[in-house]
Amino acid sequence: MRAPRAGAGSDQAGSTVQVAAKDVGPTLPTDTSSPGEYTFQTTNDGSATHAIEVDGPGVEDEKSDTAGPGGTAPLTGTLQQTLQQGDSTMYCPVEYCPVDGHRAMGAETTFTVG
Repeated sequence: MRAPRAGAGSDQAGSTVQVAAKDVGPTLPTDTSSPGEYTFQTTNDGSATHAIEVDGPGVEDEKSDTAGPGGTAPLTGTLQQTLQQGDSTMYCPVEYCPVDGHRAMGAETTFTVG
């Protein structure tokens, strides 16, 4: 799943990218960004508890706190310093039994840095 195109300012260093966490996966305002510092601000637009995790060049296992329906959770930390060129995957790491989790159900998106 590719995310829709971004609004102005999402490629500037230190900017905040709004992420909509839905039951079908996270939605970004863009599928491309410049390398730099970002904070991903997640708003849970779904009916279950969600979070986001990012894996890609220079980033591995960086995740937000969980947020219940209507809640918010920022993803901060080393991701802001290490987002590098290449493809990254953002997904929901929340797992519920008996299924493998939201990611296994398709709750992920890919974006490109560079």
